[in-house]
Amino acid sequence: MKKLIFNRLTAISDSIGCGGQFELGPKLNLITGNDNSVGKSTLAKLFLWGLGCDAQFDTTWSAFDVRVLVEFRIEDEALKIARQGNQVWLGKSDGSWQRYSKITGDYAATFAELVGFKALLPNRADASKLEVPPPAFYFLPFYIDQRKSWDQAWAGFDGLHQYAKWQKTIIEYHTGYLGTRHFEIERALTITMPKKREAQEVVKKIEAAISVVNEYAPPSDRIIAISSDEVDSLVADIAESLSHLQKHQEELLDKISKLQIEKEVAESQLKIATAAAKELGEDYTFSVENIEKDVLVCPICGTEHDNSLLSRSSILADRDKALEVADRLSTSVRTYEVKLAQLKAVLSNTKQEIDAIEKRCATKIDPDGDAANQSASAFIEGLASAAVQKKVFRTRNEKLGVIKEIERDNRLLKKQQRGLMPKETREDMNDEFAGTLRQYAARLSTTGVNLAPVRAPTDYKKLYGSGGAAESVRGLLAYYLAVLRRIYDRTYAKV
Repeated sequence: MKKLIFNRLTAISDSIGCGGQFELGPKLNLITGNDNSVGKSTLAKLFLWGLGCDAQFDTTWSAFDVRVLVEFRIEDEALKIARQGNQVWLGKSDGSWQRYSKITGDYAATFAELVGFKALLPNRADASKLEVPPPAFYFLPFYIDQRKSWDQAWAGFDGLHQYAKWQKTIIEYHTGYLGTRHFEIERALTITMPKKREAQEVVKKIEAAISVVNEYAPPSDRIIAISSDEVDSLVADIAESLSHLQKHQEELLDKISKLQIEKEVAESQLKIATAAAKELGEDYTFSVENIEKDVLVCPICGTEHDNSLLSRSSILADRDKALEVADRLSTSVRTYEVKLAQLKAVLSNTKQEIDAIEKRCATKIDPDGDAANQSASAFIEGLASAAVQKKVFRTRNEKLGVIKEIERDNRLLKKQQRGLMPKETREDMNDEFAGTLRQYAARLSTTGVNLAPVRAPTDYKKLYGSGGAAESVRGLLAYYLAVLRRIYDRTYAKV
């Protein structure tokens, strides 16, 4: 990663009609005030907030609707970033400006490219989509929040839980366990996920279709006992009288299987829509009866959610939409049931026609048998079933081949990915980190904190609850210093 140096901050609030400009020196900077409540922490947070980090401000400050302009340098390039709300403007050294409507997406990717931040995280909703996380994940090791960071490490900013289980990836990237090649392989692995998922869905549908065919036209034992060429020969022998009926039966079976799948999908969606409408109704009742304020704070990530009258009304609107969708899906399910009943009736009539014809050609199928006792209709139905299954088995085998090929390639990629960090190298890095942690802990006099379980930077949770209150804080400070030392040794010391 590249060095980023802050130069100047300009902050303006139209709501209170004032602003200020603050310049930083090239090395260490100390922010002082006449008393302990003049906004020193807020000023420090504004530098990071301006670049796209969701730092936690008190409610009074949040009401000021502040706009900021941050001037900084990355290596030898002078840059500016302005922010108001979630909108960001990036100013390049050539005088050009680029506007971004949010701090994620394109802006996050642009900022990551500027600072050389290569980490990628999977989208919470779709793990096949790797995303460049917003700037907060770049600044995490370098910012200690005076409230949150002493209770929990790697929690200095809000909004981090937009990604699931991000801690291991981000910590190992910052501390040198993961490099650019790791994420290149990770991207190659995720690219094939949609193709594999699509193939799996096709196989699932084909197996559902086969089960429907077996239910309404089970294959005959006589068909199973003969070869594929013999099946084709038998079909040709009776094609003159049965070809159109057999084709019609195949089409009916195909339609029934497709309708059955569509009906099951609609029933599944109906359950989801009904559950969503119920939950939205309960959400509205909860927001009206249990929350007095117009703001609801998430207990997990601290994000503030609007609970105004307009917001509560939108919950009702969403519930009504869910009910409308449920009504449409319920109608669709009934329609599918009617169509299936009609097709099954037509299939039954077709079977009767086949049976009538087969009574006349039973002796042709088995001249030595007793025509009166022949199950000729079942035999022809078996031919139809075999013909349908012959088509779908070919497609299923092709998709299974695609799945196996993707899984084989992914195994090779994962093996290559594991080889990027040999076990011996990882253990050496762990030993180095543990030794640095103990050095800082000794200098901070944290003898009551049990450091034995902390073998790697990702073991920070094992520090919680160890030692007294003051020692526990000093133990966490020793951990932060050890992480910063690792980052410096692995990254900046090489620049």
